[in-house]
Amino acid sequence: MIFIKVIKNVFDNLRYDLRNTKYEVEIREKKKKEERIQKIEYRFWGFIFYIWEIEKKKMKYLDKYWNYYIVTFVIFMFVKPALSFLILGLLIFLKSIDYFIFLKNIKKNGIYTEGKIISYEADSDGHKQPYIEYKTKKGEVFKEKPFYYASTDLSIFKTYNDKINQIILIIYDKNIPNRIIMESETNFNNFSLIFMFLIGFLFCLISVLSLLGYIEINL
Repeated sequence: MIFIKVIKNVFDNLRYDLRNTKYEVEIREKKKKEERIQKIEYRFWGFIFYIWEIEKKKMKYLDKYWNYYIVTFVIFMFVKPALSFLILGLLIFLKSIDYFIFLKNIKKNGIYTEGKIISYEADSDGHKQPYIEYKTKKGEVFKEKPFYYASTDLSIFKTYNDKINQIILIIYDKNIPNRIIMESETNFNNFSLIFMFLIGFLFCLISVLSLLGYIEINL
């Protein structure tokens, strides 16, 4: 009986050690996986910031020479449609990255404060955007519309009278305090930029496939 108990204890201890070893292996594997994911994230954001730094100066030229880009796009629409798709795709793609980096930076490094909606004004397409009055920590008073605001077609028909004089939470850029975003619109802004990014990528993909002869674009 004593011999059987000893054997039983040995097997019990062995099973316990195996469970511990398996648990330790799982912990190590999980830790390695998290480290790999973290490295991938660092490399991804490093690449995005690198592209942004390169394209940041180009964005100034994009805004400055916007009309020339449009003329070039229209010309290629008739001469080589695939290139016009590529131009349009790159413009949308780069602009979405520019806005996405801005939103990420202001969300992380911006200053939160309260603002008051004083009016809604329509752009050239009829989409309405809010004008917000707010005061910075330095006491400066600004009346600005959000630097990025994803409005929908519904805004064309809405009056927004119920929003006037409403107090909201905003985030402003500490280096350029007249650049703001509405904190409540952050998720929708990100969603709209992802959609914008995919549209730009789709146009680029169609253009490349056409230039390689896989598909044909007829306009």
